[in-house]
Amino acid sequence: MRTTRLALVAALLLAVGCELPVETLDTTVTMTADWTAPAGPFTIGATVPGEPAVIITDSRGKPRRGVVVAFLPQVPPMTIFPVVDTTDADGRAVMPEPWMLGTQPGTHRLLVYVPSGQTNDPVTFSVVVTPP
Repeated sequence: MRTTRLALVAALLLAVGCELPVETLDTTVTMTADWTAPAGPFTIGATVPGEPAVIITDSRGKPRRGVVVAFLPQVPPMTIFPVVDTTDADGRAVMPEPWMLGTQPGTHRLLVYVPSGQTNDPVTFSVVVTPP
């Protein structure tokens, strides 16, 4: 009965030329770094200090809660499986595990992205690893 009344009211408003407000879901997000990788160099197998983090906002610059963010360590010569976090009320996602460096010297990267594809702009953190 309630649905019928709402439909009738909407039909009457449209008949007299009133527009109903329509809220669209903003699915586009922007990701920005919220951490700076410390200066190295680091040794093989070291743990990078700090917490790699990003902020996710919508097209109006408001924090987006509940967005799944993946943190993918890229350790030469391989890539490890990503770990994920979900943004909090401030739009912030933090790598839930320590960033452990691999056994090869060179540049090690941490690729941060939104797996759902809501943004095509990943964030990359980099550190240099030197042999012992």
